Amino acid sequence: HYRLGRIYADSRDSKKAREHLDKALSTLKPWPLVSAAAGDLRIDTDLRQKALAFIEENREVLGGSAEGLKVIGRAYLASGEYQRAVASLTRAVAAGPVDLQTNFALGQAYLASGQFGMATDVFARLIRMLPNSVQFYSLLGTAYRKAGKLMESSRTLEIARRLAPDDVPAMINLSNTYFELGWYRKAEQLLLRARDKRPGLNEIYINLGVVYWHLGDRKMAQEAFSAVSEEPGYAQRALNNAGNMLFLSGEAKEAIKIYRRAEKSGEKSEVINYNLGLAYLRRGDLRDAAECFDEVLLLAPTRLDVVELRAMIAERLGRGEDAERYYRKILELKPSDRDVVTKLVTLLEGEERYEEAVNIVEDQLKSFPSDLEFRLKLPELYRRMEWYEVAVMEYEKMVADRDFADDYRVNLGLGKTLYDVIRHKDGEDYDRAIYFLKQAASIAPSDPEPDMIIGEIYMRYKRYRDLAMEHWTKALGKADTEVQKKRVEKLMEGESE
Repeated sequence: HYRLGRIYADSRDSKKAREHLDKALSTLKPWPLVSAAAGDLRIDTDLRQKALAFIEENREVLGGSAEGLKVIGRAYLASGEYQRAVASLTRAVAAGPVDLQTNFALGQAYLASGQFGMATDVFARLIRMLPNSVQFYSLLGTAYRKAGKLMESSRTLEIARRLAPDDVPAMINLSNTYFELGWYRKAEQLLLRARDKRPGLNEIYINLGVVYWHLGDRKMAQEAFSAVSEEPGYAQRALNNAGNMLFLSGEAKEAIKIYRRAEKSGEKSEVINYNLGLAYLRRGDLRDAAECFDEVLLLAPTRLDVVELRAMIAERLGRGEDAERYYRKILELKPSDRDVVTKLVTLLEGEERYEEAVNIVEDQLKSFPSDLEFRLKLPELYRRMEWYEVAVMEYEKMVADRDFADDYRVNLGLGKTLYDVIRHKDGEDYDRAIYFLKQAASIAPSDPEPDMIIGEIYMRYKRYRDLAMEHWTKALGKADTEVQKKRVEKLMEGESE
């Protein structure tokens, strides 16, 4: 029964193959070869879930042989679990003799999982095993293209073309590489030749439309897209490309109409909703753009670029709660994004959620202890929380660090915070506050603020009126805005804010 099943499977008679392999399974003790053959048949002929269910039931038997591991890997490949497919197929290659089908499946798994360098190694090995295989050359050329090795891709695919001059998939594959090289005329010539061979192949028209668009021939591009805009399975791609053409020409309103048609012509599409969102964004329709990007995130929750767009839209719409949610999502995906950390801290600070902001800044400083902006932000937050003594301690750490000791903001911040302790906590460290404010004034001699505060300390706490007036006079000479001038004048008149 096993041998008959294999014969029928090779002759594409899946019904009789299934019948005999099932009999073999029912009459023998678990036998890896029979289980593997039955699994292979189910992958090739059954619904994906049925194949996976069979393999799960027989995993123990299948996992004990190279043939069985190959079947497990092929099942993962069919179900889109590419990393697991790579793992099983790698074990299969290591466990058994050199096998074309196993290596072929491994190359496909590497290609699908984005491991293009590994894929090129496998397909090159397969070509050495079977030098005249158009399929192997085609896949090697594709792997090179995906890896960004366009010249290697073109040379490899040209060999495939020489082996099979009339092979339409090989023509399309090579035209894709020519396109990425910017050789649009060569791509056009190949696609036209492919169209002559297979005039009903819709893929050709999609590619031709894109090529014509890049050649600047909008009319021919539109005709190519229109040729398949009503074809099931191709309408969505054709309409999406037609929309792209309008969008890139600055016609966002017309592009939106075409994208909407594309959206209705097939299943929900991550690509189309993204393009539609960009078109709405171009027109300033923030709410409509947000809805489209939300659809993208339902289909692809980890798309960082889209999460960033949603955060930006939430900012513009003044939706702090939404902005915060997206900031936090960005930081899950990209923890070291300094700009987003800054925005999140600013948002929390604006909502007076100081302790949450402090926690985020402290986490950032664990990874980047020399980041001056966050080192400064920490005592600023403590000041807002009225934890003045803690803020002083943070500034003192910076003054003790050679990298920050001569920074104007560090000295000014410490001087101002010591003054806060004097004003609000009955502190008496007047001379130390004056010292750091004078340090700040020497580092930034044009800034009136240090002299204003020094004058206040001399007048209110040390009762040195002459010294207070001296510093306020200096501050008045430095003041370059009406607000600053009025503040100094009030101080000099004996009024305080």
